[in-house]
Amino acid sequence: MRVGVQPLCRLLLPILLCLSVPLQAAQLAVPQDYPTIQEAVDQAAIDDTVAVSPGLYPGSVYLSHRIHLLGLGQSPAETVLDAQGRPYAVHCSYFDENDPGFRIENLTLTGASIVALDYSSGRHLRILRCLLVGNPGGAIHYQGVSILFSCQLSILQSTIAGNGLVDRLIDLTMVSQLTIQRSIIAGNPGAAEIYVAGQLPGMLIQYTNHFERAENSWSGLLAPYAGISGNISADPLFIDPEGDYRLAAGSPCLPPASPSGETLGAMGEGPGLPGFSALFWADPYSPWFPSEVAFHHLDSSQELLYEWDTDGDGVYDKVGTHPRVNYEGPGLFDVTLRVTDLQGREERSSVEGFIQLGGRRLRVPGDYPSLAAALAVTIPGDSVLLDCGTYLEHDLIVGNGVTIGSVDNDPDCVILDGQGLGRILDARATDSLCVRGITFRNGWTLEEGGAIASGDRLELQNCRFQLNSANSGGALSGSDYSSRTSIVRGCEFERNLATVAGGAAWQVNGDWSDCRFVSNSAVQIGGALNSGGSLNGGVGDLLGVLESCLFQDNRAALGGAVFAGDLEASGCDFINNEASESGGALKGGSLELEDCRFIGNRSQGNGGAIDASIVFGPRRLRLRDTLLHMNQASGLGGAIHGTNTSLELFQCTLAWNLAAQGSQIHGSNLGPYILATKLQLLRSIVVPGGTGHPFVLSYSNASQEPPLVQECDLWSPDGFDWYSINEFAGVNGNLELDPLFCDPGTGDLHLLPGSPCRHHYNDDAVDMGYSTGSCYPVSVTPTALPEALALTVAPNPFNSRTLIAFELPRPGIVRLDVHDLLGRRVLRVIQEPLSAGEHRVPIDCAELASGVYILRLRTPDAELARRMLVLK
Repeated sequence: MRVGVQPLCRLLLPILLCLSVPLQAAQLAVPQDYPTIQEAVDQAAIDDTVAVSPGLYPGSVYLSHRIHLLGLGQSPAETVLDAQGRPYAVHCSYFDENDPGFRIENLTLTGASIVALDYSSGRHLRILRCLLVGNPGGAIHYQGVSILFSCQLSILQSTIAGNGLVDRLIDLTMVSQLTIQRSIIAGNPGAAEIYVAGQLPGMLIQYTNHFERAENSWSGLLAPYAGISGNISADPLFIDPEGDYRLAAGSPCLPPASPSGETLGAMGEGPGLPGFSALFWADPYSPWFPSEVAFHHLDSSQELLYEWDTDGDGVYDKVGTHPRVNYEGPGLFDVTLRVTDLQGREERSSVEGFIQLGGRRLRVPGDYPSLAAALAVTIPGDSVLLDCGTYLEHDLIVGNGVTIGSVDNDPDCVILDGQGLGRILDARATDSLCVRGITFRNGWTLEEGGAIASGDRLELQNCRFQLNSANSGGALSGSDYSSRTSIVRGCEFERNLATVAGGAAWQVNGDWSDCRFVSNSAVQIGGALNSGGSLNGGVGDLLGVLESCLFQDNRAALGGAVFAGDLEASGCDFINNEASESGGALKGGSLELEDCRFIGNRSQGNGGAIDASIVFGPRRLRLRDTLLHMNQASGLGGAIHGTNTSLELFQCTLAWNLAAQGSQIHGSNLGPYILATKLQLLRSIVVPGGTGHPFVLSYSNASQEPPLVQECDLWSPDGFDWYSINEFAGVNGNLELDPLFCDPGTGDLHLLPGSPCRHHYNDDAVDMGYSTGSCYPVSVTPTALPEALALTVAPNPFNSRTLIAFELPRPGIVRLDVHDLLGRRVLRVIQEPLSAGEHRVPIDCAELASGVYILRLRTPDAELARRMLVLK
């Protein structure tokens, strides 16, 4: 059994034979046929089954057509889709009025920051024998198109627990029928609310246990179903409510006590001791040798011993949950993890050939005089390594499954310079290409992709792209039909140009992390990135996921930094980008943004920071823990402009944005849609700038859903202008007080310890506004550059204050956060670019309860974690 995500550059995709006979539904096995769920999904045809063997599968799965997603374990707990803080575990976005829908069965969905299962614009969604647990944002979001299309949600024999810390548990829009049968909804620490926007013609709830440790769990939408049709409200007696959702003996959800006489929920009866697992995965790694591989197992609150046999010789040579191993030679290496608890119980997981190193290594100029000469003789699986130097080459044809890299994995070491004479690499005929540690400069073409034109999949690591130009995709291009599986990590894009779309990249869809986009431009759309070229956002035009990326000083007519149909982003900064028409930083369709900062962006039209305006069909802009500061629009919406868009903001700060109308938010709708523009503003801070109304919401139909403003601080020194939201002044826990920012004059909008927006003062569990970090500055100690990332905490344990010291071997964007043992971030310390060297920052944990916390330091190159003990 192989568990984990493998890098694209070491996969040779199977050849698909197209026969002129009718195709029947097939079963695609993971990892036997495809190493990842996403790769199987991308290759599956309509009605195929993607059958997933037991294991832990990190990341998110994106669906664009109807399939059956099935876990093959004896219980859903054996097959785990762990989003690991990504917005979704499973995201499905497509619509076909003749489509009978999508089914997900016998799986665990966990670790999603926004919602475990996001199902947008589909038909019938069936969730059968699934665990939806440990998702802070919520369990399910379902958005249909119209109740006329029979959009149905069925939750059957499933368990929904430990979700919704900060949001609705289940969020439904345009649903014609909701069915919940033989399920358990319990132990969700938030409101455990099932929310419906608009009408819900049909509901059927039978034999379901809804228990949230409240006097009346069956409330709101569920109230009419309390005590009837076999529905109960009783403690289900989970073996361990923090993670083992099997049922203890005597549970009211087990027969004979169960009202249906059958087991309720996704799990059966379990033993008295908490269970544990030996499932593991490895970070993507280079296919050549030597290679360092990082292994991972989920952190556990139990006292467990982790032992690793990393080469299949029968000797356990590593211990711990996250060991790193250096493989010095080629081969297929078996890996085994043995986990033992204090009672001597043991679990093992063994994967044959889990680590694969091999292929020829062709050195340039040692073996071949030029890169062109080396590429001419490559076969799939080969690696071409370039010695340090500048190579004046262009119009190079790349074969399938080839990896190209610098010998030191350093873009300062190797420069490929096209001299403005042609495209540098042409890989349009390939299924996959991997490149690492190279600078691409002065590539040029009248087509797409000035530096690299790729085929279906592209993997880039630690590369730099400068002064490349093309019609679309000044530096990079994918294809109109590329799947969402490219990986771009730690890359820099500077001063690239597209005469049409995507100054840095066009149609390269996938995961982008720790990248910098500076001073790129496109004449028309997407100054840095573009995917999904239609102005109505295009259902399914998913650029992918942006994580910890910087967009600064990019320019375009539409979407100064990014233009995308659908997009997810977390931990990204958008600074001083500009659009001559709309969307100073970002223009798109359905946008999910978390922990992002929009500062100083400008639009000559609408949406100083974000324009979520769609011509056809309602879409959604959802912001969580995001800062919008000093953005400006000449037209509507200094921070945000939305048309036919659901605007949902949770724990955000909007400060001193400017516009002619709607200095903070402007929303309106066009057309006869039942769901048009709506606003939900929760636990946020708003400090308006200029003289225009901060909120302008205008509607063209009488059925428009009213806005909701709750637990927010809306303040202006001259008195807040409530205008479109005047009914919320002084109610719903809303304040009108100075939020007491640390230093607004310098742009430091963290909260002072005595701020009325801190939970200690407003009697809430969560601070208002964008992540509250420390007002303490980061100090830099002049030292010789360190060789490796380092992180220390002293004193530790401590009462309230301690000093964090860390060393950076190279400059980059740094994120330093404090998490509790459930993985929830409780304190943001740093999110900003820092220079190489030693850094020190004091932190104040006075508002944290006594206990163990995890301090996590993340840079573009590596990640470190340390335990902290707060004692009071």
